[in-house]
Amino acid sequence: RHDGPDLTLIDVIVRDNTASGSLGDGGGVSVYQGSLMLSGVQILSNTATYGGGGVHVNLSTAVFTQTGDSIVAYNNSFLGGGVDIVLGRGVLIDGQIVSNTATGHGGGVYVTLSGSAFTQTGESTVGYNAAATRGGGIYVEEGRASLSGGRIVSNTSSGTGYGDGGGGLYVGSGSATLSGVRIQRNTAWRGGGVFNGAGDVTLNGGEIVHNTATGTGPDDGGGGIFLHLSGAVFTQTGSSTIGYNNASNRSGGGLHIERGSVSLNGAEVVSNTANSYGGGVYVHYDLGMLTVSGGQVLSNTANTGGGGVYVDEGVAAISGTRIGNNGTTGVGSEGGGLYVNQGSASLSGGQIIGNIADGAGAGILINQGGVTLSGGQIVSNTGEVGGGVFVADSTAAFTQTGNSLIAYNTASSSYHSDCGGGVLVYHGKVTMSQGQVVRNTANGGAGICHIEGILTLVNTTVSHNTAITSAGGGLWIKGGTTALTFTTVASNTAGSGGYGIHLDGGTVQLRDTIMAYGGEGNCNTNLTSNGYNLQDDSTCGLSGTGDITTADPLLGPLTESGGSLVHPLLSGSPAVDIGDCVVGITTDQRGTARPQGDGCDIGAFEQVPPAYLPLVLRGY
Repeated sequence: RHDGPDLTLIDVIVRDNTASGSLGDGGGVSVYQGSLMLSGVQILSNTATYGGGGVHVNLSTAVFTQTGDSIVAYNNSFLGGGVDIVLGRGVLIDGQIVSNTATGHGGGVYVTLSGSAFTQTGESTVGYNAAATRGGGIYVEEGRASLSGGRIVSNTSSGTGYGDGGGGLYVGSGSATLSGVRIQRNTAWRGGGVFNGAGDVTLNGGEIVHNTATGTGPDDGGGGIFLHLSGAVFTQTGSSTIGYNNASNRSGGGLHIERGSVSLNGAEVVSNTANSYGGGVYVHYDLGMLTVSGGQVLSNTANTGGGGVYVDEGVAAISGTRIGNNGTTGVGSEGGGLYVNQGSASLSGGQIIGNIADGAGAGILINQGGVTLSGGQIVSNTGEVGGGVFVADSTAAFTQTGNSLIAYNTASSSYHSDCGGGVLVYHGKVTMSQGQVVRNTANGGAGICHIEGILTLVNTTVSHNTAITSAGGGLWIKGGTTALTFTTVASNTAGSGGYGIHLDGGTVQLRDTIMAYGGEGNCNTNLTSNGYNLQDDSTCGLSGTGDITTADPLLGPLTESGGSLVHPLLSGSPAVDIGDCVVGITTDQRGTARPQGDGCDIGAFEQVPPAYLPLVLRGY
């Protein structure tokens, strides 16, 4: 027992000692006051019945420093098998705390009260420790931990009760700052790498990789990170990787947010797996909040749903992020990139690209919740139906604004009635403004398939979509209410039926819309006109006020203009200046103001007249 003054131990072995009794602390060493420094010291195979099998740090003035080749190993106690810091500070500099055991919390290190602190720097290792309940490597109850460099590796927490977990690091209500540290190959029921109960954890650079959560209950998982209560906060900055973690039986391969909030800023959430939901990230209850800015959610897999991100009842705000190459692997599994069950997600910019689902909604699946998409791309996703977006329930809503692209998605089902390469509205409400639904592929309804609910398109281009064998290259309407305003449906193809719009049920209302270049026919039957439409054949039966039939709209090829894919109106187009300017619609698809001339143009593109060039008279 050390009570001060300062003391340095060099090349000493402290082993096979026991601190017994109901409050037996510090089997090897107890630091009550002053500073104790170890250099080349081994604290081995000591036992305490309560705290600090190897080292016990007790008062606020106490400091324990472990440097060089010093090692604390094979010690055992109830709390803090290796090191127990009640108050004061513990400092690990290029040392090792390994192979210690706690029959309670904190196999390697236990940091107890709010005045206690543990600091790790250099090439230090906290590894191969075990806790029976919480915090196999490090447990931070109310104190704080600052880890810069080194490893937390191959620790185990065996607890299976409510609130147990944290194979590498467990934070109760305290805080932990992780900078450049590698948390790897740890195992726990919940939070294989990190468990945050109600504390504050910051990851600034470093890696949380190859950790495993083994829990089997519906609230279990979090191979990399688990957030438990509403006060829990996890913030990631810098160049950080959360990867190759596994929720072997439940949800959240990379991160599981039961409650609390996660903010990822430039993170790489890569190659994580979950047996159920959320290969990359799982947001569980309505008190769970996920914010993602930049970075990637890449190559994650889930067996049931949400290969990249699964939002159950919580909220996700994702900006400028690439959600790519994620997948669902089970038979009929859904939501390859993003699955929103009853919660909500807002997407701004970024890409949802190259995701795969065995079932529906390879890019996005919206069950009963809501998704808003502002800008960004949903491209090259492949699922059985609803390759880009699948809107499932009557309470689901998908709202798209701001030059968003839904393109090159595929619905792979070969059944005649299956559909929806770009978007499948099974039920619910879909509103699209300034969108582009182009070059999607399906058996039928290649661009958009609408079965029930409400579908509204404004300032949208639906073009170059291909229905391979069935109907509706652009849109296949089987039911519900569909309304198109200032929309261009052009150059779509189908195996049968209307190349542009195929109507089998429900209603379709057109206003200020162009139907053109539909091969064997833009439509299969008459649609309802609300006036001022233009068709280059007569298959849509448009005869409302201001409608133009069998006139070529003179559309240019699909071209990028103003950050948007459009069919520009060529010189002499009959669509120019003869549309009806609708109250509240003041721009075209690109954001160009309407009108530009004497009236609004029909379709998604507003032609800007050439600049007026004044005549300059020159004298001789």
